[in-house]
This record gives sequence, structure tokens and C-alpha cells, in this order.
Amino acid sequence: MCMPAEVFGCSSRFRLEGLLFVFFTVYQIFINKKSINMKKIIFTVAIMFAVCITASAQKAKSGEWSSAYVQYNPMTFVVDYQGSEDLDFTGFTVGYNKAFSIAGKTPLFITVGGELNAAFYSDSYQDEDVSDTYINVRVPALLTYKWNVSDNINILPYAGLYARIGIVANEKYEDEHDSETISLFDKKDMGSKDATWGRLQIGTQIGFNVEFNSKWYLGLSYSTDLSNVCKKCSFTTYAITAGLNI
Repeated sequence: MCMPAEVFGCSSRFRLEGLLFVFFTVYQIFINKKSINMKKIIFTVAIMFAVCITASAQKAKSGEWSSAYVQYNPMTFVVDYQGSEDLDFTGFTVGYNKAFSIAGKTPLFITVGGELNAAFYSDSYQDEDVSDTYINVRVPALLTYKWNVSDNINILPYAGLYARIGIVANEKYEDEHDSETISLFDKKDMGSKDATWGRLQIGTQIGFNVEFNSKWYLGLSYSTDLSNVCKKCSFTTYAITAGLNI
């Protein structure tokens, strides 16, 4: 039996108000970044997924689409300690997303999906080689506008949130005599709570795609963590995207 739209809160007005509430919450967290705690993170994630569920409950409308894409990701591990240097990772992503109309005839959408990212870092210190491998899943929820430039070209600017869940984070030390691999998620391996990586981060993302013939697209985006990976450490990520609407 179909439930009334009001039960799901599926009206356009509700969804727009929900989106505004999400971005207001993120703004509050951002300006009070020093006071970020797990309760705020969980609260923001809950709101983000509530908006996603609301959107996914809607009946398909004209102009909605799905896409698969790949990305090249220059990533920076920002270390906010005096005298410390940031680390440059190289990442690659495969992803899928779905766009849901939220404003009737206005080409405004919520785009939700999932991404699998693998990022790598390597360097040498004296006689020792160090390499990091970080594999994670990102779940973005983006507010997207579709601007029709011509019959064959659309520009789609977007902004929103993501949740990132770490799966693997290993660091390998190797010299001519021996090698050792530790988990960056393991407090025993890292030696302290402050140095240990957390598995869940929340962040913001902004970017745009240029769509050709409503079939394939190229895009650029920038994202930054709002919550730390470990104490005073976070990721910023650029993405060069190539995708196909399916």
C-alpha cells in the first residue's frame, strides 16, 4: 500500500527546507571547527542520510539521471603542526551517482551516490623507503543545478557534503634488510590516540561538470574535511572527473 507523501516528507518544500537545514548545520560546524565532536558528526551524517532517503523515495521525474565515473585525485594530507610538512597523495576513484529532481520545473537536483577511492604516498628518508596506502568509501550528497548552455552542452555546478569511511590505511617501512607494515587505524601500531587515524570523516565538496549531448561529461571539484583524520590532520582533495550517463 502506498503511503501518503506527507508520511515521508516528500514534498518539494520539505526537501528544500531539509537541504537548507543541512547546509546551515555544516556552516555552524565549519565556523566552530575547533569545537567539532563526534555528536556533531553523527548529527550531520544523520541529517545528510535523511535527505538522501527522502530524495530516493521520490517518483522519477523528467530530467533525472544516473551516471558512472572515474576520477584522478591529487590529495594533500594537511598536517597542522608547527614544523611539519604536508604529504602529497595520488588517488584514483570509481563512482556511481543518481540525481533526483527536487524543484519541479526548476532544474535543481539532489545527487547522491557512492565512491571507492584508493590513495597512495611514497617517499624515502635516509636509507628507508616509506609508503602509505589508503582505501576508503565516500558517500556524497550534493545540491546540483543543471544549466542548459546550448542544445548539446549543459553545465552542472554543485556543492554539498560527503561522509568518508576508511577501509584500509597501512604504512610500510622498508630498507635493504627488512620491512614492516603497520595499520594507521591501530592505536598500538601508532603509539598514541592522537596519531591514530579515525575511520569516519565528514567534509564539504564544491565543483562542476560539463555535460555533452546529455551522455558524457568532464568535471573538476575540490573537497576538504571538516573533521580530522587524526589530531590536527585532514585531507583536501581535487578531482578530475570523466563520466557517462547511464
